[in-house]
Amino acid sequence: MSGLIVRKLDPQGREQIRWSGRLVWQEGSEIVLEAVFSHPTRDLGYLVLAQGDRMVEHYYLDRWYSVYEIFAGSDGPLKGWYCNIVRPARWTGGFLDTMDLALDLFVSAEGETLELDWEEFRTLPLPQVERDEALGALRELKDLVRQRQPPFARLGRESLTQGSPAPSRSKASHASSSGRPDHSPFP
Repeated sequence: MSGLIVRKLDPQGREQIRWSGRLVWQEGSEIVLEAVFSHPTRDLGYLVLAQGDRMVEHYYLDRWYSVYEIFAGSDGPLKGWYCNIVRPARWTGGFLDTMDLALDLFVSAEGETLELDWEEFRTLPLPQVERDEALGALRELKDLVRQRQPPFARLGRESLTQGSPAPSRSKASHASSSGRPDHSPFP
């Protein structure tokens, strides 16, 4: 396993935040990393994101979303999934770039969904084709949740409350270069 730097970019390509993660595996167009949240605790109302929470991050080179499985601490239970609607990821050298399109979906460990950032998405100056891709990605994510398909296959399993084995025990961290609204777990 090796490390990568993830760069979350705004639609204009400006870096919003970067963090390091450990590559867990890559198969086809899916890249899975593990990282540890290193910022102070943030209560978002629908999720408390604590320093030390483990994230298993799913990126796709051919899909318009990324998915973060968020676990309490290094080996605690699943808190939920935070899904970013993004342009397909780009992997170049040691960098994994993901371009945020504002719209997000939170899925609780119980399967409840919460759509986020609609107003911000509506005001983005996106070409219609990208707006359509983003809306299609949101529909696809909701279908995956409803059908309990990966990366939501753990949904509803009793083992979620008993903790979850970590793909690895690496220490990776988030390092902010600019702020995000308080409802986002990523500063």
